Amino acid sequence: MSGATGVATTFWRLAGMSYLQYVNKSASTIRMALKEPAKRKALALENFGYHKSVWEAGVQGEKQAMGNAL
Repeated sequence: MSGATGVATTFWRLAGMSYLQYVNKSASTIRMALKEPAKRKALALENFGYHKSVWEAGVQGEKQAMGNAL
């Protein structure tokens, strides 16, 4: 990643962020910049939740909702 200055680092690393933090912040900023109705659709996709289940003898047990991740 060497540029014109020869520095081999990325700007998100220089800002003290991990790549995952950078991607999440970028995606959130883009969603907030959208106009309606695209903004409403994008924000709806942001909400998700987790389920857990116990597997016994190769068979999946009942799924239990863990709640929303956000």
